[in-house]
Amino acid sequence: MASSEKDALVHALEHHELTSALQRGPQYKSCLAQELDVSSKTVYRRAHKLIESGLVKRCQNGYRLSNLGQLYCNLISELWNISGNISEIKPLLRDASLQKYPPYWFFAEIRTVCATEETPLRPIEELEAVFKNAEKLHGLLPVVASRFVKLLRRRVEASELSLELIVKSAAIDKLRQRDDEGDGMLMRDAQLWQIESVPYGLIIVIEPKPSVFLVMHNENGMVTGIIENQNPVATTWALQKFDQYLTDATSANWQLPA
Repeated sequence: MASSEKDALVHALEHHELTSALQRGPQYKSCLAQELDVSSKTVYRRAHKLIESGLVKRCQNGYRLSNLGQLYCNLISELWNISGNISEIKPLLRDASLQKYPPYWFFAEIRTVCATEETPLRPIEELEAVFKNAEKLHGLLPVVASRFVKLLRRRVEASELSLELIVKSAAIDKLRQRDDEGDGMLMRDAQLWQIESVPYGLIIVIEPKPSVFLVMHNENGMVTGIIENQNPVATTWALQKFDQYLTDATSANWQLPA
């Protein structure tokens, strides 16, 4: 980022109350002073900085935002909204075992379900409902709970669900061991892939209603919460992320016993 762009962003952040007021339209200096509870001299000084940064322009009605100023205002408002959401889920993020994080904008429009002392199984039950209702689903999973495997296997075998999973190799080995012991843990009718490392749990419901679930696990592999985003942009990003890991994955289906 160039120095001038940094200065513009700093001024936009520093005087966000003023630029936010101008988002409603042009305003006179006296009106801004009254709304912001400052002197007209202070408004003039702040507006002058914003004018020098290209964020505000003078007009017949006082001051107005430039196109650049409107863009920065929208960006800052979005970042503040995201920051508020991240603050709410901070305990969940702190305790989760994540190798990477999704892009910041993923947290703009979310619904969160967290495990608590009173309801420790709530996120697990929420995921179970997702698996019961999905008709087409892709997943990127560092761990796989046996209760989910059995549910998904039944639905796949009944032709109720089209399923494609990329699973961490260590989790595949555990499933294969459980299957050898007679627990029926492997899904022979699903497209199953394995990979050495998975950054986070990602469930992508494609049909009937697209939605993305970021699945949070602790170090013991227990689901501690889920973060849902129904924005189509999130679905597109998640599918691209899935395809990216798919290029490095190897099929696990050929190793399954008949």
